[in-house]
Amino acid sequence: MQVRSKYGLPLAVWTTVAALVAAGCSNGSVTNGGSTISSSLAKTSTPMLVTDAPADQVLSLSMTVESIVLTDSAGKTMTVLSTPVPIEASHLDAVQEPLLPPLNIPQDTYVSATITVASPVVVYIDSTTGKPVTADATLANASDTVTFSSPIVVSATSAPICFDVLVAQSVAITGTGSSAVVTVTPTFNITQVPLAATPTNGNNGKVSGIVGQVVSVSGTTLTIDQPNGQQLALTTNSATQLQGFTALSSLTAGELVNVDVAQQASGTLLAVRISLISATAKSLFIGPVTAETGSPVTSFTQLVRQPLGPQAPSTTTGSSYTVDVTGSTTFGLAPQMGTLPALPFTPAFTAATLFAGQNVAVAATSVTGTTVTAESVTLAPQTVDGTIAAVTTSGGLTVYTVTLPSQSALGTLTGVSTVTVYVGTMTQAMNATPPAVGSTVRFNGLLFKNGSSLAMVAGASCDPPPAAPPQHP
Repeated sequence: MQVRSKYGLPLAVWTTVAALVAAGCSNGSVTNGGSTISSSLAKTSTPMLVTDAPADQVLSLSMTVESIVLTDSAGKTMTVLSTPVPIEASHLDAVQEPLLPPLNIPQDTYVSATITVASPVVVYIDSTTGKPVTADATLANASDTVTFSSPIVVSATSAPICFDVLVAQSVAITGTGSSAVVTVTPTFNITQVPLAATPTNGNNGKVSGIVGQVVSVSGTTLTIDQPNGQQLALTTNSATQLQGFTALSSLTAGELVNVDVAQQASGTLLAVRISLISATAKSLFIGPVTAETGSPVTSFTQLVRQPLGPQAPSTTTGSSYTVDVTGSTTFGLAPQMGTLPALPFTPAFTAATLFAGQNVAVAATSVTGTTVTAESVTLAPQTVDGTIAAVTTSGGLTVYTVTLPSQSALGTLTGVSTVTVYVGTMTQAMNATPPAVGSTVRFNGLLFKNGSSLAMVAGASCDPPPAAPPQHP
């Protein structure tokens, strides 16, 4: 049995990216022997983001980031992470997440980074059984040197740095069942995010749907714990939207919140929306449903990618939990999606419509071993990757028929091969070119059943995963 440290170390696939960023939570020690970056250089507080490019079969990938070293254009180096940090990547497919505190990086021009990792654990769907399998993967390489496609310039103002774990290129699964061999060759892509004056999506500085547990409120500052154990300090202003409560000062330690932030050039994170998930439940479990019991559902199995709160034990991340649904359990939709548009189907999420393959957030009233009693179950955004087979319209919506990859975990869990995706004014278009028939695309949104078919209301549309950096084959 795999022994895991706090927050699931060695976790189920949680972007190695996050590790780097989290690693960057120190002020950056100027070490690594030989030629080093001068410690006398002015430093800039630089937000760090983590994201993930998917692998079809993989439900979760976790590992420990042992170190991260940046190299500048003169060949000098700086170690920004020297204390091991656990990360999980799969929940970040096509979305971003901040790691805090922001990293104080010397103002310089950087051309590459070397990331060293350890202890990879992969959870994937076996193609023959259709069941999740947890594998302590073999690490083919302990480090990855990423040559940036464009140099990253850290100046007096702060432009976020985004670490992208390329899971499809990092994880290889050979064979099926007990004979399967899982190998991890860590592969990253690292870019800089330009900031808009008023950010609207991940391409220009907005990060949506951050979950956290309130640590404290001081004036206009809210401090929360994230599922990876890092604390995030958020500033607020008079325009910050409050959902489920009326004043920041009314929040108390232990309450669960869902937050959207706009990254500022100063390096601070401005909360533009704060939603109270629960004032009574003290633990949150987020991840895909892998099996359900009863009709309506009386219990279901959840693969936990993001555990939060004191009742989430050390083995939670990447583990399967049984969630009991009672007569008092409430069902709802993720608040960051806002009000859904008029649709040609009824977007219901209840105990009667929950199904394996949906991504959910469970606020727990009690946890006994690996059994959770749900106070509430919230349908959370997830990402569908595939190829566009058809494009039509319905009312004011564009409707895409997306064919899932042959080894799609979602396809295996549901037995379907396509998803109908509805795109409208509620959708942030983050594609370089408009999606068209034959193109590969990622849609992030809420997934529902529509009869025997699957339908998604998209909150964002994104390009396919990036290609490997230049030094990779």
